[in-house]
Amino acid sequence: MRKNLMHTIKEKGTVGAVEFCNAKATTLTDSITRLNNANIKRVSDKPRNSNHMANAIELKHINTFKNWYPKKKRLLP
Repeated sequence: MRKNLMHTIKEKGTVGAVEFCNAKATTLTDSITRLNNANIKRVSDKPRNSNHMANAIELKHINTFKNWYPKKKRLLP
């Protein structure tokens, strides 16, 4: 059986999910990029690797989610 993130969270909790994502992140990003013919990358407003620093537009999106999350607002595409 192929494990996915939700299975890992249920089985090992969030610590297991972090380990899963750390091990699979590049593979997942690459496969979704090819599948959707898109440019997908991992960014952060607090990166440990300077290559992952979000640009101004990405920071705007990150802040939108940070403001949304505590309020549990419904997001529309």
